[in-house]
Amino acid sequence: MKIKHTLLSVLFLVITAFATKAQSVVLCESYDTQGTASGVYDSWTVTSTASYIYILYNQPTAMKEGSWYIYIDEYDVAQGKYIAYQTIPITPVANSTWYAHDQQFLDAGSFKVSVMFNNTPMAEFKYSIEVTPTTSTSIAGTDTLTTFYYENSLVTAGTSVTAEGLLVGEAETFYLNGNASVTVTIYLDNYLKPILSDFVYVDIFKSPDEEMWDSYTITMQPDWDYLHFKYEFKEPGTYFIDIFNAQDIFINTGTVIIE
Repeated sequence: MKIKHTLLSVLFLVITAFATKAQSVVLCESYDTQGTASGVYDSWTVTSTASYIYILYNQPTAMKEGSWYIYIDEYDVAQGKYIAYQTIPITPVANSTWYAHDQQFLDAGSFKVSVMFNNTPMAEFKYSIEVTPTTSTSIAGTDTLTTFYYENSLVTAGTSVTAEGLLVGEAETFYLNGNASVTVTIYLDNYLKPILSDFVYVDIFKSPDEEMWDSYTITMQPDWDYLHFKYEFKEPGTYFIDIFNAQDIFINTGTVIIE
């Protein structure tokens, strides 16, 4: 399985489970296809540009349909209690006993993550975050990057991406079928090598004139080894998607045909 992010350092290992409940939620570096976590810690040191950690929830039986939420609360020293920080609605995969959420952590402090089902607490996990600031100029190797660094990269297209980062419905041709538009997921894979950029430039050209059709930027984390985004095509034709890193170094191009 492809690991989406690698954190710079962790302090110590604590695997937490409730004594009276079989449900559990943890923060981890990665997980396998069975939802088993690895690299579980309750104290993390991350950089401000590489701050993604998996929130992984498990239970012994399949997760039922209903209202599922991840609540993140921050400990307020002045009040001496946890207060609301972020609420994240989630949709479990049918018949799955686990769910993984890739969460960005930007603030230092002490926190508690809870999983709720139909307003019933299922599991919780307390943790702390320390953030070390950094800038794109401090990313190792960016001053010597060339397009050859991305020689094994690939730009493909599909319908969606799974929670594990796998492209679904990969194809080159997509169909309007009488609709006003069709939304396609563009997928850049750098084959386990970090892309080493805070953002990428995306230039879209349309055949046969191959004039610029659209252009925009997508923010990301430098340690990502793949990237995906959605684009809405409204006209039939052949489109070329060129992707460059923040230093304007060409990464790769892909083709999408709309009929």
